[in-house]
Amino acid sequence: MVPIARRNLVHDRARLVLVVLGVAVTVTLILYNIGMLLYAMDRAAIYIAHVEADLWVTRPGSDNITKRSFIPSTTLAEVARHPHVEAVFPLIVADVSGIPLGVDGALLEERSFPLTLVGYETTTGVGGPWALQDGGGVRHPRANEMILDEKVAQENKILVGDTIRVGEYELRVIALSRDTSTLTEKMGFVPLETAQRILMTNDISYVLARVETKPVAVRHYNAFAAPEWECSICDELAATTELDVLSRDQFLENSVGVWMQWIGVWIVAMGVVVLAVAAVVILLATYTATVEKLPEFGVLKAIGASNRFVALIVLKQTLWGATIGFVLGVLGTFAIAPILSRLFDIDILLNVPVVLLTYLAVIAFSALAAFVAMRKAVTVDPLMVFHTRY
Repeated sequence: MVPIARRNLVHDRARLVLVVLGVAVTVTLILYNIGMLLYAMDRAAIYIAHVEADLWVTRPGSDNITKRSFIPSTTLAEVARHPHVEAVFPLIVADVSGIPLGVDGALLEERSFPLTLVGYETTTGVGGPWALQDGGGVRHPRANEMILDEKVAQENKILVGDTIRVGEYELRVIALSRDTSTLTEKMGFVPLETAQRILMTNDISYVLARVETKPVAVRHYNAFAAPEWECSICDELAATTELDVLSRDQFLENSVGVWMQWIGVWIVAMGVVVLAVAAVVILLATYTATVEKLPEFGVLKAIGASNRFVALIVLKQTLWGATIGFVLGVLGTFAIAPILSRLFDIDILLNVPVVLLTYLAVIAFSALAAFVAMRKAVTVDPLMVFHTRY
């Protein structure tokens, strides 16, 4: 069976190339988009995951990090009064892209870049950078100093020692942080007081809290509804502060969910469409190849081959082409990823389960596409084949 399937596969080289390229392009598109989504989700979670706090107290409605929040600094004391709260920390996360930016005194009107200012207590380090580009121990900026994310620095040719001008304030870059930015948040870390001076406010974005009781929140799964979070201390603090209080896991999940809403549905829809297109290509190629080989299938049936044997030849032929195309598609994905990363500053993140699931999807669609050709092959009449001299 295998030799016949392979021979039929390579008999028409042009058709084989069409099938293989169709599957390869499909796999490349699917894997790249899934990898981009996984990277976006990983980036969305990375900052929150590294902040050592159990609770995030935010402005009402600001249930994820993409929604800007400002609350009174007096909220710190209100949260700290709760008997199960061990420690509280202020944090500012604010977009300063609208404020004039410059490097070493030169305004960056033609080189403006997105910058998210992160102000944190340098005495505790909570909310600050967790790794530096030079690999040394984490150090914290003083007044009029900044630790800048390495991606922002690379994109704008900013070096350690340069001075960044944010509005009327000059900040000297003392180090570059590693792996601290999301797709939309290009972070610069400064002391809390420096951030408040730049933003001309005494408010803060969040109150971060550590609590005694663990776990802080429990997630309940429902069969016919969205999962719900139960967090008693969150409810108690929300009642006293009249603000939103979320556990770290819930805040992280909401922030990742934003990306799923933005691009997840689009990627899934596109994946189904390109898989369907690939299935049509495989269907047409397999069907025409089967029609051309009807005399051979008729001979096989005439000498006693079962319908199952004939169907498996067609199926094997189809799956061989899909597998070759899949391998080329995986190689193509990793070949173009560095190029697109340099052009669009978007990396991808893939793992073995995702690749295997994609392979299973390609095989499933290919098997469905082969079904029509299999029916054609098994219903051929051997006597008709000999009579008409196919």
